[in-house]
Amino acid sequence: MDRAMWRLFIFDLDGTLMDSTHAEKMCYVSTFDRFGMRYDASRLDAYVNQSLEATYDEVEHGDVPFAGFASGFMTEAGRTFDSNVVPFPETEEVLKGIHAMGIPMCIATRMGGRRARALLASFGLDGYFDLIIGAEDVSRHKPDPECVFKALKFHDVRAEDAVFVGDSPKDMYAAEAGGVEGILIDRARRYESFGDHRIIRDLRELIGH
Repeated sequence: MDRAMWRLFIFDLDGTLMDSTHAEKMCYVSTFDRFGMRYDASRLDAYVNQSLEATYDEVEHGDVPFAGFASGFMTEAGRTFDSNVVPFPETEEVLKGIHAMGIPMCIATRMGGRRARALLASFGLDGYFDLIIGAEDVSRHKPDPECVFKALKFHDVRAEDAVFVGDSPKDMYAAEAGGVEGILIDRARRYESFGDHRIIRDLRELIGH
């Protein structure tokens, strides 16, 4: 569907509108240093794109058990993560552009709703969204389409008139199951194609730039 026909944008948050890559790297570095674990600094980009288990197996963890490493990482994330998360460079421009077209926008994220709104508010972006569907607002998380159905119902929009923009396969599977168009934002160029979904490399493509 042409963007002029869309009546609702549903956005994922982390990895789509907000860049947490630096935050995750800092969490890893702090956790490694805390436990005295040796790691390859040139692999930090890879660490943030794989599971904790895979990273634990890759670094020299000595006698540190995985449970302790994982707990330490989550503690560090809770302490410093949000302060190191920033919008992607084009995020505000795109939100302004969509707002200027008069198309409503909402968030569907696995992040807690209060945390998501606070994060957006810290950059003056919360006013663009009339609905934030957080982890506590659904009983089944993506790839289940419950968040999509909630967004459609709230805005009284038909599935065929909405688009879900996200950065992960789970977002696209939720879009498919919910009957809405899915657009995969793939800045790292991991995918040449993903089913029938359109792939973009920059959010500005949503507004024709």
